Amino acid sequence: MNKFKSALIKTGKFLRKNVYYVVIVVAVAAICAIVGVTVSKTKQAKNSTPVVNDTNIESPQDKPVDKPDPVDKPDPVKPDPVVFIVPVKDSAVGASFSETELVFSKTLEQWSTHRAIDFMAEEGASVFAVWDGTVSEIVNDPLYGYCVSISHGDGLVTKYCGLSDKVNVSVSQTVKKGAKIGEIGNNMIVESADGTHLHFETYKDGKLINPEDYFVQSEK
Repeated sequence: MNKFKSALIKTGKFLRKNVYYVVIVVAVAAICAIVGVTVSKTKQAKNSTPVVNDTNIESPQDKPVDKPDPVDKPDPVKPDPVVFIVPVKDSAVGASFSETELVFSKTLEQWSTHRAIDFMAEEGASVFAVWDGTVSEIVNDPLYGYCVSISHGDGLVTKYCGLSDKVNVSVSQTVKKGAKIGEIGNNMIVESADGTHLHFETYKDGKLINPEDYFVQSEK
């Protein structure tokens, strides 16, 4: 027991004399321990990181792209060709369209062109729209009586003159082919000598054209 105390006393004296050296040794040992732990963790992290073979990685550009099958575009829908019906049923053609050839007017007693078709009919006979459209104008002309104009789109307009005051449509009204628009009158002064009839005009982009181009041959 005396030997143990004597050893402790000697050790204490040694530590007091060499305290700085002891602190340095302890500090160096601690640094070495920290470095050792850090290196060990770094090695473990490297060992746990999977090794990827770059040669097996495919770029999105390297992958074949499936091209969609070409889609057939439907053909554009073509509008139905415009084919007029006869505006007055069971009527006979009086004066035909004449753009350059002069026609003698019994009423005016002179020669002139006749840029319309006259459909002969009795007073009160029904008049029908020759094609689908919208009523664009209704006038009471002092020479041609009541006149109704119908716009059919694409610059095409038909005009029905020689009607009585019994008009069945109004401006801006939509009408279908075959719809009744009025009746034959007896008030067309400019062609009164020819008898009661419908004076039928057709315009394309504001210019008078031959209506016969729009009638089926059998209906002319």
